[in-house]
Amino acid sequence: MRRITKALGLHPVQTLAGLLSLAAICIQAAPARAFESFEMQVSPYVQVLGAVSDFQRGDIDSATMMSIVMDASWDNPNLRIRARNKPAFLLENTSTTLAATITSFSATIPVGTTFTFGNGDMAMDNFTNYVRSNITYNDPGVTVTGSSLSNGGRTVTVNFDGLTVGKRVLFNLDLDTSSGFPYPDFRTVLFGAPSFQGDPQTTPASFTVGFANPTNAVNGSFVSPDLDASQVLTYASSNIRPYSFMDMVEHLPIGGQIPEPNTIILTFVGLGALASLRRRGC
Repeated sequence: MRRITKALGLHPVQTLAGLLSLAAICIQAAPARAFESFEMQVSPYVQVLGAVSDFQRGDIDSATMMSIVMDASWDNPNLRIRARNKPAFLLENTSTTLAATITSFSATIPVGTTFTFGNGDMAMDNFTNYVRSNITYNDPGVTVTGSSLSNGGRTVTVNFDGLTVGKRVLFNLDLDTSSGFPYPDFRTVLFGAPSFQGDPQTTPASFTVGFANPTNAVNGSFVSPDLDASQVLTYASSNIRPYSFMDMVEHLPIGGQIPEPNTIILTFVGLGALASLRRRGC
């Protein structure tokens, strides 16, 4: 600070105030940047995701949303196990860059597990390759154009068309395993939660959301404040809950965006501007 004040011929207090003020002005005056971003929600049932999304958009009220969620929470426990084996995903483009278009979504199961992605357990599951699209809930003009499997079945990629800013797409993925109970729970496979009390937590699966610009992609892991990986899954895997007990449907929100520029950079811009003004005699 002494070197800076000596070079600029200012009192230290004046210098500090000036630096902070100009840096603040620089940050405030910087034009709002546009970002590629998304919101993803995961649940056993697509109708729950659709209801929550409709409520967030203001299309339905909270009572209607909760009615749909509660209805799903009283489902057949055997069907719930199958539903958790084929989780539903809602992916919405929340970018502020008007030209941003989401073109793909990829999920990768960590190495060292027996889990893989599949193409449905039976024909009536209606999977096309490795994905089931829910056109009833997709926004107009949004389609799933295809899917592929790689990395020994541990990485699935879903491709989209028309997923522009403000639009959503809903789809299901199937989970398989080479050993154990044939219908693995998505909370264990994707979020790393233990299947039984006393079991250690595992590494969550990772994901990538790709945008039309090949250099723009958001990478992350399936972590959510609504589901700690250390949470015991009371009704996971082969543990079938009694019919007389409600099992609330999981709704796990996830989001992400291309990182913002570091404000430290803007601060240095402010310092440079202050020095420039001093040189000009301002």
